[in-house]
Amino acid sequence: MKRSISILILFLFALLIGAEKPALISGQGTVPDYQFQAIWGLPLEQDGLLRPTSITQGDNGDIYLVDEGRNQIMV
Repeated sequence: MKRSISILILFLFALLIGAEKPALISGQGTVPDYQFQAIWGLPLEQDGLLRPTSITQGDNGDIYLVDEGRNQIMV
């Protein structure tokens, strides 16, 4: 009984941790700004220079943030 409760607690904790992490998107799609911070720890610019709106992957496998001005920043 004690072991099954421990396993249940570990399982619920794993679900909680998994829910906090955003999925890395391959291809292009809209992702909220806070997810970029969570994935890469990037400081988002307050003056509007970097407002990432999507993430895309280049042909060679490099990952880019794409901002509102369609500028790509490799990460």
